[in-house]
Order: sequence, then structure tokens, then C-alpha cells
Amino acid sequence: AIFTTTVHWLEARKFIHIPFPPLNYKNDTKIFVLCLERLKESYSVKSRLNQSQREELSLIEQAYDNPHEALSRVKRHLLCHRSFKDVGIEFMDLYTHLIPVYDIEPLEKITDAYLDQYLWYEAEKRNLFPNWIKPSDSEPPPLLAYKWCQGINNINEVW
Repeated sequence: AIFTTTVHWLEARKFIHIPFPPLNYKNDTKIFVLCLERLKESYSVKSRLNQSQREELSLIEQAYDNPHEALSRVKRHLLCHRSFKDVGIEFMDLYTHLIPVYDIEPLEKITDAYLDQYLWYEAEKRNLFPNWIKPSDSEPPPLLAYKWCQGINNINEVW
């Protein structure tokens, strides 16, 4: 039921398939730098880094220094590797609840971040998402959640 609803929703919006990122895409470097900035933000508040975090940060900085080579490596990774590395998961026990902590390879994380940024950009170009789905930095999260719920509740013939 969810799949058919999604298909009908995409057809109603006249959605066009998003192609694999071409080798000479005009916005590639900009999208890649945006994904690197988003990855680097998580390290801006940390004062002490463990070994894997230092390795990941150095890989991100290397990608900043030479974005074209790093981007070609990411695209090659997407094209050639049909199987991806496992994600490690551990739980941090706070005695009242558990918080999952994921361990992802740095190259996998950069590849995922690029793919996420590319798909979001292409979906935005195709007007896939309505305005109430797009988060805004100026809105506090409770207001954003309220608007999102209002948007869902106001869709005709869903419930």
C-alpha cells in the first residue's frame, strides 16, 4: 500500500528519474564541497578526537585540497563497488535509555554524503518535495515539526 501510494504520488508530480551523476557534471564540485562542509561541521565543536576521527578529518581535508581527484574517487567507488562495507553499531548505555553509535568507514561516509547532497539537489530541481518538507535553519524544531504535521494532515484523501 505504501509503495503504490508513493508511486501514485510521484506520477502525480510528473517526476522524472534522477540519473547517476555524470562524469562531467557542472555542479559536481560545488555539491561535493557542500557535502564536505557538512561532514566537517561535526568536528568543529569537538576538542579531542580519537584515531578514527582524526583519520576521517584528514581524509576530508585532503578532499578539500584536491576536490576533483576526491570526487572521481567517490564516483569510482559508487560505480565499481557493488558491495559496500558493513556499518558497525554499538550502544551507549545511559542507564535510562540506549543511544546507538554507528561506526562507518570514512570513504563510505564521504560517498554517502555526496550521494545525499546530489540526490537532494536533483530532487529540488525537479520540485519533488513540497515547501513544508524542506527544513529551515531559522525555524525552531518544534515549529518545523508542527508545520510538517499540518502539511501531512492537510493532504486530501490520505487517511
